[in-house]
Amino acid sequence: MVHVTVSGRLCGRCGSHVGGLRQCPRCRAPLVEQPQSPAEDWAPEEPHREPSRGWPALLIGVVAATLVLGMTWWLVAGRASVPDGGAAAGEAPVLAYGAPEAEAGGTGEEPPAATDTGETPSPELAAEQARRMNELLASSSATRADLSAAIERASKCERRGLAEIEGVTASRRDQLASARGLEVDALPDGEKVKKALVDALDAAFDADAAFLSWARRHVAGDCEGPVNEDRDFQRGVDRSKDARKAKARFAKAWEPIAETHDLTAWKSAQI
Repeated sequence: MVHVTVSGRLCGRCGSHVGGLRQCPRCRAPLVEQPQSPAEDWAPEEPHREPSRGWPALLIGVVAATLVLGMTWWLVAGRASVPDGGAAAGEAPVLAYGAPEAEAGGTGEEPPAATDTGETPSPELAAEQARRMNELLASSSATRADLSAAIERASKCERRGLAEIEGVTASRRDQLASARGLEVDALPDGEKVKKALVDALDAAFDADAAFLSWARRHVAGDCEGPVNEDRDFQRGVDRSKDARKAKARFAKAWEPIAETHDLTAWKSAQI
């Protein structure tokens, strides 16, 4: 026996099963093709998926990123490594502080050092230096005048004379220091004149210091013994002679300076 599968299709007139026939076998009614139900062949669509890149694609991305970072570092490091004063290819060199090359001709060479012009000192400066020396000479003259009277009193055993010799010696010390500090570059033969004055005051200070040593011992010993035989007194006399010689040299050199600037022409016996 043959089993025939009965289709689920029915005749619209008599209701008989007609299967895939175009005419009902029972009532001979023509059969109209019925459209296939869309539900019979519908299937859910597969969702659209991008093809997986997998490990090769990921590796390519990492390599590309590494190359970009490496290129960036190379450019930055290359610029930073250019030494000062240099320049990368195609760029103009830039000097420190952005300043142009030396303005003197644009050669970059240092300007020549200033040379001595040999200018003559101004008359005003010469007059000022001469005036300061004259003030020192006036002080020295007053000190010399006080010394003779002080020695006379000390020889008579007067303590007042000892105190006066102490004052004279202190004044000579200050005058000697002032003479060594005089500025004489504007005066003619200024250094020669200054040296003569320093020599004179140095000898005078030594003489005063020797007389002071004599006076202290003489007064303390009740003024016994001859004055001229005392070693310190005799040393004072000898150094006074040296001072007079130096004062004579100075007075000769001072005379034209005093005449030029209308100052006192001091004599050797006055200094």
